[in-house]
Amino acid sequence: MKTNFAIALIMLGCCSAFGQGTLLLQNLGPGVNAPVFGFPPDCVKLSGERYKAQLVAGTSASSLSPVATTSFSSLPSAAGYFLGGMVTLPGIPAEARPFLQVQIWDSATGATYAEATLKGASVVFQLGAPLGNPDATPPTPPPALVGIVAISLCIPEPSIAALAVVGVLIFLLWPTRQRGASRILQD
Repeated sequence: MKTNFAIALIMLGCCSAFGQGTLLLQNLGPGVNAPVFGFPPDCVKLSGERYKAQLVAGTSASSLSPVATTSFSSLPSAAGYFLGGMVTLPGIPAEARPFLQVQIWDSATGATYAEATLKGASVVFQLGAPLGNPDATPPTPPPALVGIVAISLCIPEPSIAALAVVGVLIFLLWPTRQRGASRILQD
């Protein structure tokens, strides 16, 4: 009887020591409100199944690998948000604070992030809360993507007026520099 109890304790200790951490693959939740703004020309919040969000994770910023993929919500009230549910991070222990990045793409331009032509990504960030631990007693709940900031995949082009102002300034300043240089050389 004592042997069986000792074996059970050892097995239980191994399971919790090697438990994988969990998090919620979502950009909206406790401590998180980071919508994703889309591609030009309209740059509105992304919405619908064709837009994908892939989580890449690692123990360092240089060791990121894909973990899970989800789609954006189709509800107009939830535009810009993905709610992918609980994800287990293989190779990353529970209670750790891994490095993460969210890669976004339009699946109409490619089946994967690597293949897509319309794509973008968040900055690499370290999770702002420890990973969940389902094996703990009591279990530690998984955090959302605490630490992610809003993602804008839209790089707006300058307006014609802004380009005109820059052009006029260059035109006005350029001759002044040449005249000043000529006077120095003549003296």
